[in-house]
Amino acid sequence: MLQSAISPVLLIVITRLNGIEDSGLFSFALSLSVVFWAISLWGGRTYQASDVKREFCSGGYVAVRFVASLIVAVSAVVFCVLNGYYNATKTGLIMILVAFKIFRNQLPIRCVQCFANSS
Repeated sequence: MLQSAISPVLLIVITRLNGIEDSGLFSFALSLSVVFWAISLWGGRTYQASDVKREFCSGGYVAVRFVASLIVAVSAVVFCVLNGYYNATKTGLIMILVAFKIFRNQLPIRCVQCFANSS
C-alpha cells in the first residue's frame, strides 16, 4: 500500500530536482524492480499461509525465498547486460532498487524467525 503512495511522490520530487530525463530513468528502474520483486515472491506466502498441517518446515520456505531472491538478482544483472545498459547510472539504479525489493522480500521472514526464536 505504501509503495503505491510513495512512487508518485518520489517521481514528482525527482522531476522537480533533476529534470524529466532522470525522472524517466527512475520510473523505468522502479517499474522494472517491481516486476523482479513479483517474480521473487513466487507465491511463497500463499503456500506458507495455506500450510495449516505444517507439512513443510519454515526453514524450507525461507530457503525457497532466498533462492528465488538470488535468481532475481542474477536475472536483473543479466537483463541489464543483455539490453546494453552499460551506463553505470542506469544499471546502478536498477540494481539498487532490485536489491531494496529483495531486502523487503526477505524482511518479513527474518522478523517471524526472530519472534519464533524469542518465545
